[in-house]
This record gives sequence, C-alpha cells and structure tokens, in this order.
Amino acid sequence: MQISKSSISSGNQNLIRKMQEINFGRIDNLGIRNGEAYFSQSSIIIKEFKPGSDESRPEKNLDDFIMKAPQAELLLFLKRIKNGEIRSIEVRHGLPFKVTTAEAAIPETP
Repeated sequence: MQISKSSISSGNQNLIRKMQEINFGRIDNLGIRNGEAYFSQSSIIIKEFKPGSDESRPEKNLDDFIMKAPQAELLLFLKRIKNGEIRSIEVRHGLPFKVTTAEAAIPETP
C-alpha cells in the first residue's frame, strides 16, 4: 500500500515531519484522537546526537513523497488505536522503529 504524505491529515503530517527532524531519538506522550496524532503539552521530543553520522534527512524538505513501510504501518496502527496515548515512539533514521503503548489491565465498567 502506497501512501503519500500529502494524502494524510495535517496532524499525521506533523508527526512524520517531527520524526524526520529527530532522525534518532524518541517521541513520548503522543496523543491519538480519532486515529490522528496530536502533540500536547505533555508530549516530549528526545533527540540523540551520533557523532560522525549523517544527520540530514533528504525527504524532510519535500512537500510530498511516498511514505516508507514503517511510516505507513504506524499510521494504520494509529487508526486501530483510535483514541488514547502512545507512551513512546522510538525513531531511527527518521522512521518509527518501536512503539510503546499502555492500557488499563482491567477495563472500567460504566
């Protein structure tokens, strides 16, 4: 499945752009509302600096491009979550590498 950056919501475009800017690091406490990513005041971006590595992401400055498989899979995962919070997205080479979520062990009863 090919997904272009221009075909996704502005919130998810912002998430893809932030991962490209981070290159290596992680995003903590990312909100999900109706399957769309949003940054809140509790969201934290942690960047890693790797001496001797190329820190540039050539696609970062493009208005549109076809997303790579890890990016597309992350967006499908957000749609499945629908509403909630992602504890952490580990980013490597500007791409999502590992996603950590949390949920209640015992669901609340109405």
